[in-house]
Amino acid sequence: MLDTMLPLVFVTLGYENFENPTFGENKADLLFIGAEEKQEVVAQVIQDIGLTPIYVGGLYQQGILDAGMRFWFALSQKFGRHVAYKVLHD
Repeated sequence: MLDTMLPLVFVTLGYENFENPTFGENKADLLFIGAEEKQEVVAQVIQDIGLTPIYVGGLYQQGILDAGMRFWFALSQKFGRHVAYKVLHD
């Protein structure tokens, strides 16, 4: 039943960064999880905000996303709240 819910989003980035999701020339990435069949809709909302969506997987990945949130808070204590993730890959 939980896997039919909309993906959980917006937990790996401070709310202030939605107004200005750009860091230099880079857009911030926003990690999200949830039902696979809903990811395209949520990814479009994230793109409309100005962020790059990164789908991490189903709700079973909640622990990883929660850890990402805690890590973001640790980074924000060091660098301030205008800090974000950027996933680099080939």
